[in-house]
Amino acid sequence: EQFSRFVQDKPQFMPEHWIREGYPSIYPNHPVVDIPWATCIEFCNWLAQLYNHSYRLPYDYEWQVVAGWRPEEKITYKYPWGMNWDPSKCNSRPTGIGAATTPVGVFHSGRSYYNVFDLAGNVWEWTGTPWKNDNSTLLSTQDFDHMKIAEVVICGGSFSGIDPSQFAV
Repeated sequence: EQFSRFVQDKPQFMPEHWIREGYPSIYPNHPVVDIPWATCIEFCNWLAQLYNHSYRLPYDYEWQVVAGWRPEEKITYKYPWGMNWDPSKCNSRPTGIGAATTPVGVFHSGRSYYNVFDLAGNVWEWTGTPWKNDNSTLLSTQDFDHMKIAEVVICGGSFSGIDPSQFAV
């Protein structure tokens, strides 16, 4: 619903499929899909202005901590819920829901230690981390400002995923 308000204020960022098909009002609590990374950055800037608070995409390492870190055990779980794959804990193809997102928070048993939902499955999630252009060097900030989809780290897997490694932290 926040994203809908964002595109009402800034229609130039309306997703292509909303232009063709209209706002998917039957899915108000579903994640927004098929939006470019730059639109996510603009959404964060819009939130910051609206609430007078700083917002940004998490960096990959921050996402990994929230998704899998267990401070009492001092280990990182392979999945938000534990070390073993269980397709009943996230929206993935083996769950059998079909080719669709689910409302955020449906998979309670799949939430992370920090009570964050849908860090595995449902939709791939953008981060603020540039993809490495070789084994040791991150892209420059100037390059980062003009990135394409394949140059930013994404996390979490999606509803269409089959391979458990796609959902691993």
